[in-house]
Amino acid sequence: MGSIIFDKAAFMNYLMAKCNFSAKGTEWACIWVEKFLRFYLDWSENREKAIAGFSEALSRRKPANIVNLALRSVQLFIAFIDFELGERALARSTQSGEDATGSRSKTCSISASSEENPGESKDREWQEFASRAMKQVRELIRLKHRSLRTEKTYLGWTRRFLDFIRVRRLANFVDGAPKITADHLRAYLSYLAVDVRVSASTQEQALNALLVLFRMVLHIEIEGLSSVLMAKKRKRLPMVLSRDEVSALLAQLRQPYRLMASLMYGCGLRLEKCLSLRVKDINFEKDD
Repeated sequence: MGSIIFDKAAFMNYLMAKCNFSAKGTEWACIWVEKFLRFYLDWSENREKAIAGFSEALSRRKPANIVNLALRSVQLFIAFIDFELGERALARSTQSGEDATGSRSKTCSISASSEENPGESKDREWQEFASRAMKQVRELIRLKHRSLRTEKTYLGWTRRFLDFIRVRRLANFVDGAPKITADHLRAYLSYLAVDVRVSASTQEQALNALLVLFRMVLHIEIEGLSSVLMAKKRKRLPMVLSRDEVSALLAQLRQPYRLMASLMYGCGLRLEKCLSLRVKDINFEKDD
């Protein structure tokens, strides 16, 4: 990744715009990031090792709540760097695409056949790689006899992850194929938490889906996720309806939806399970 210059003003704007930090909070976050960079100049070479070392050093002198604040500041900084690199790569690819289009329009009258544009070649290689990876993930899920819904969910996360890398030009090409690393997964998970603002359960679902791609298809082990900014778990009390309220709700439904809702409520069925019910699934002999 090379040397990275800490743009304090840009980072503070990022914290206030994306993470709703206060002015005081951004100042403290910058202080922790500056301390981190002072001791780990080459953090980009091994994020997990740098985070672990910083955490261990702080734990010796600071209480747990301060350590957590410092680590979250560093995680946000890494997410910011990934965001900035992605935006710059996206701008470069857009500009190069416009330049290539203009160049082709100027030379099309001179020669009908020309060499393939390097950008187009990479796009073609990426499409081949992505379709091959999606096919392998689908085959692995079916070998494990997972449900169709799980297959669709995992393939959806795989496609979105690959699009995330492709659009931002994060992967380098080696021997005609993109080189995807564990840091790409960490960047994507942080992107989900900061930019998309998904819930903790959704982020965990994305991680489980992408572990199939990394471990079984790409054969890459994920050694730690301490540099990933994890989504916060929201504490919500469930709303429980009384029997009278349930009866009033069911009374407003027409058939066959009333029967379906009654089955789901009385038997604890999920929607897809209710929709797939057949007569043979019902035990008429058991009188309860």
